Amino acid sequence: MVFNQKLISSPQELLLSLFRRLNLTKNKQNINMVEVTSSSSSHQLTRRKPGRASSNWKTLQTVLPQVPAAVKARNAQRKKIKNQAIISLPHTQSSSTTSITPSTSSNPTTQKLLDILQNSPTHRTSANQTEIGKYLAVDCEMVGVGPRGNEQSALARVSIVNYYGNVVLDTYVRPKEKVTDYRTWVSGIKPQHLENASSFEDVTRKVADLIQDKILIGHAISNDLQALLLTHPRQLIRDTSTYQPLRKLAKTKFPGLKKLALLLLDIEIQKDSHCSVDDARATLAIYRTQKDQWESLVKKEQALAKKEQVRQQTRPPA
Repeated sequence: MVFNQKLISSPQELLLSLFRRLNLTKNKQNINMVEVTSSSSSHQLTRRKPGRASSNWKTLQTVLPQVPAAVKARNAQRKKIKNQAIISLPHTQSSSTTSITPSTSSNPTTQKLLDILQNSPTHRTSANQTEIGKYLAVDCEMVGVGPRGNEQSALARVSIVNYYGNVVLDTYVRPKEKVTDYRTWVSGIKPQHLENASSFEDVTRKVADLIQDKILIGHAISNDLQALLLTHPRQLIRDTSTYQPLRKLAKTKFPGLKKLALLLLDIEIQKDSHCSVDDARATLAIYRTQKDQWESLVKKEQALAKKEQVRQQTRPPA
């Protein structure tokens, strides 16, 4: 079929052109399946009567362009990834009272972590494990940017869980720079994950709102905060990579999260690529094994700091 060279500017013109070529406009009353409607803002095809499609409509379908199966599959995958790109709380001022969905998983490692965080008899449990609460654990995944991809890093995923391991925020982040190395083998990030990802500004604003006045738990958390371009009060940070008792336990100055999880939780994490949600849960579970001693130490340090501050203020001038 050959169309005129005249530019077809609307869906109506395209359909009418097809109808004319098929000699379907001579008898409009026989076209009982479609009606072309238009308005100032949209164009649509509406079905006039229920029932079986007419032969005219079937003929028309044979000449309309068909979407290849590969394109349909790709579009469906993009839509699925977009829907999964962000699982987060509504952006509200009263985020501390917003409810979240309890987490479950068929992944054995994930389920072990959830069992520890939600069913441990050694810790007091809340009647409502879906509140954001006072404690949040964060973990980020990075991708490589720059000419070589291994010298500079950019934020690609942020995950935050509450005290019981339920997901508060899990979102992919669209880097501002061109990604030159997705580091999939370690980050788990693939190109399609970032196609419909949230902007860096939106994510950091959401994270800043969530962590305000919270005790923030992480492993080498300074790297995560640096990637987010955020700061957090030192007295509200609990870093499992720098806590001295954990260093002694691991017999190293820089204990890895994987090693600590195996020593304290008897769970092997990061078997393949990393999962920032599970890493945040593991960090939280490790912190909870040390919580009482840790918080007692923090209180002592704060009391000493306050005492020293008072002493400096009351010290007579030289």
